[in-house]
Amino acid sequence: MLKPIIYKEVYYDINEDMGLEPNCHECTSHIARTPMGQVRCNRDGFRLLHKWVYWKETGETPPVVKQLCENNLCINPAHMEGMTIKQALQTCLPPIPNKRPPVMWGNTHHRQIRDTETLDKVWALHDSGLTPMQIGQKMALDADIIRAIINRQAYRES
Repeated sequence: MLKPIIYKEVYYDINEDMGLEPNCHECTSHIARTPMGQVRCNRDGFRLLHKWVYWKETGETPPVVKQLCENNLCINPAHMEGMTIKQALQTCLPPIPNKRPPVMWGNTHHRQIRDTETLDKVWALHDSGLTPMQIGQKMALDADIIRAIINRQAYRES
């Protein structure tokens, strides 16, 4: 008997900014995660739950199923897109002029930092008196990432 999939709907305003449905469906029933933070499952030959959900919804099994919201816990089919490996590599984090790429500590949350506008928004919210935890909840970023941005560790001046 397979374990039922249970998720909670979590609202992130950043999803609306990206043109997506605002609610992520964060899985709460399958807590085993990969080192990259993705939810594991063993269903019909799939190891990752979001790939299984995508297959159940569309019937397709592309080599890469990208979560457009960049929330590794999200299993909302409206937030997923199937693509080839080449397409996935082309949609990786674009280089930012005069900035180093983010430091990776085995955590994909750093890839959510896309542009200088995001960095400026984090710094402006911090200057207004919000804590890193509050900023992270507002922008759907991990608080550790917010601290890294504030301390100029996620992107450093070249």
